Amino acid sequence: MKEVLIFERLDSFMNRLQILMDFFVTTVQFQKLERIEIGGLRGKALSHGVANVLAEFKDLYAVFTIRTYDCLDPEENGFIEDYKEFNDGIISLDRKLAATLSRALEDCTMSNASFKLLNVFGDVAKRKKISVELNKHISKLMDLMKQEFQTFDQLMRVQEKMLNDFGAPMVDRNMPKVTGQLNLNIEIRTQIVLTVASLKDLDHQVKEGKAAADLVDKAEIMRTELEKIEKDTYSSWSNAVDSNTAKALDHPLIKRDKKAQTIEVNFGKQILEIPAEVQVLKKDFPDKLIPKPAEDVFEKFDSFRRALKYKCDIKGKVRAVVKENHRKHEEFGNFKAQFH
Repeated sequence: MKEVLIFERLDSFMNRLQILMDFFVTTVQFQKLERIEIGGLRGKALSHGVANVLAEFKDLYAVFTIRTYDCLDPEENGFIEDYKEFNDGIISLDRKLAATLSRALEDCTMSNASFKLLNVFGDVAKRKKISVELNKHISKLMDLMKQEFQTFDQLMRVQEKMLNDFGAPMVDRNMPKVTGQLNLNIEIRTQIVLTVASLKDLDHQVKEGKAAADLVDKAEIMRTELEKIEKDTYSSWSNAVDSNTAKALDHPLIKRDKKAQTIEVNFGKQILEIPAEVQVLKKDFPDKLIPKPAEDVFEKFDSFRRALKYKCDIKGKVRAVVKENHRKHEEFGNFKAQFH
């Protein structure tokens, strides 16, 4: 009989410890709401909603700070009564947080934004009622990732077509062609890597499913292809620089067009593009081996720039002389007309 009583009391004590464990886990999770800041169009309103939930939680928790009972005593029913009221309030707060998270996820148009939001909510998103609401958005998140990967793939195909059809990629405005292509490839590859990493870090069983595995495989194929494009693009440019630059620099710096009666700088657009490419390479791609001819052109860029300025000055002077001669010719014609 004594053994039965001992184990009953032990079971009651273990149950009380479990209740206290749940209480403290809930407390820690809700205290993290203080650090949650939601972005997006409705971010301010949603963040305000989270702040209100936190304020209500603090009111629920404050009850325990003024109690004097021993919460570890299994026979102390006052704690159980307070805990029931506390738990009822937490259920209501869970519903409010689930609705807030749902609205915030609806506003996310990029998968990375969804992952960041889930990361911000952290352990709070694992609470039962909130995770049930989260499950409704997981399929949408996977579809979003799939659409983004399709967009990346289409962008790669467009780049490939422009290179084949026009010999130049689609790059950001004011970016050199080659380094612009490299930068775009790196941006796409970085986005793919970050998205896959976020998926793998997601604390949800969806990452173990076939849809997630297919996305990871697709990402690896695209990443490998982008690395090959980057390598081929840079190799092609390096070879072209080696062959074209030497020929261009062997010619006289200035030439005269007798037919048009103009003086021109005697190197083409390709030479003028090299300094811009090298400048970006040195800044954004310090690990790239720059061809020596390109380095030579870059170092002599000031000379080229002065030559261009000279070209413009000469053109201006020639136009001024032609204009002045034309004016004098008209004046002479008018002068002659006075004597007829």
